[in-house]
Amino acid sequence: MRTSTKTRDETGGTLIMALAYVVIVGSVVGALGGWIVNDLNNSTRFAAARAQQSALSSAVEVATQSIRYAPLIGTGLSQTVATLLNPSYCWGSSSPSTLTGVNGASISVWCSTVFSPTSTTTRVVTFSACLSTTGAAACSATPLLQSVVTFDDYPTTGGVVNTGVCTSTCGEGMAVGSWVSK
Repeated sequence: MRTSTKTRDETGGTLIMALAYVVIVGSVVGALGGWIVNDLNNSTRFAAARAQQSALSSAVEVATQSIRYAPLIGTGLSQTVATLLNPSYCWGSSSPSTLTGVNGASISVWCSTVFSPTSTTTRVVTFSACLSTTGAAACSATPLLQSVVTFDDYPTTGGVVNTGVCTSTCGEGMAVGSWVSK
C-alpha cells in the first residue's frame, strides 16, 4: 500500500504576505500623499496672504510719503483734521486714496490726523488700510493694516514756531510709532 504524504505548499502564504505588504505600503503612500497635498494647499494660501500683506504695506508707504511732504490739513485745503471715526483720504484731491494693481489687489488707505502746529510732534497721522471694497469708517474701525506715524514739521536747525500748516519744512522728521497687521 502506498501511503500518500502530503507536503505543505507555502504558495498561498507567500501570496498573503505579498498582499499584506502591498496594503501596508499603499496606506503609507496614501497618507504621505494626503500630507503633501495639504502642504501644497497651505503654501498657496500663505502666498495669497503674503501678497495681500505686501499690497497693504505698499499702499500705506505711498500714503505716508505723500502726506509727509504734502499735508492735507488746514484752511482752504481739501481735507480738514480727521478723526478715527471720520477718516479722510491720504493723497490726491478726493476720496478714496486707492492703490490698484499691487499683487492683484486694490487697497484703500484712510488717514486720521491730530494736528498740533506749535509742537515738535506737529502731526500724528493714523493710516488705516483695507481692501477697496471697505468704506472709510469700517476700515478705520477694523483695518487690515494700521500704522501711526508722527511728523515733525520744524527744520533741524530750529526756526519760527508754526501757527499753521507747514509750507517748506514739511516732514523734516518722521517716526513710525506702530505698524500693526490684523
